Amino acid sequence: MKNTYFHRLYQHSKSLFWLVAAFCFFTLTLNFTGDEVTPFFVWGMFSEKFEPKVEQEIIEIRIDGDVFNYYTELNNVNRHMLISPIGYYHSIIENNNEDPTRSFFRSKTGSMYPKIEPFLNQVTNEPEIKEAFEAWVRRYLEHSCNKPINTLDIYLKTYRFDSQGKPSEVKAEKLFSL
Repeated sequence: MKNTYFHRLYQHSKSLFWLVAAFCFFTLTLNFTGDEVTPFFVWGMFSEKFEPKVEQEIIEIRIDGDVFNYYTELNNVNRHMLISPIGYYHSIIENNNEDPTRSFFRSKTGSMYPKIEPFLNQVTNEPEIKEAFEAWVRRYLEHSCNKPINTLDIYLKTYRFDSQGKPSEVKAEKLFSL
């Protein structure tokens, strides 16, 4: 019992011990009641069962009419810096051109939302920046590929897997063209 973390912390600093103990107590209490108040120490984010998907969405990029294989043409960092924002761009479109972060905070904060809205105005995406984002994607690809791009088409394609695991295209949604 004397070699436990809490015992040694108590011996070292009683005030720090009580601070850490209170943090642990409140974190566990809030998590058990279902109030996830921190982006870390949220146990539920690791405990959900993952169900296999029947359909998979893939972002397809066409540069000058040809499919751009970003898995082989870009390194991991460049690929992530391109595909993640395009995916978020799509989630904004799906959310009636509103940043999903705003919707999340509106649903979580209820009547307190007007108090945090000025802050959200500074950190969320607005519909007016849509063209700026599309131009950024073009510049990013030109820089990453070291070549000028005449036409750029971005699609979100949905594939369904059959019983043998072979994919077939179900839907193709054009996100934007430049």
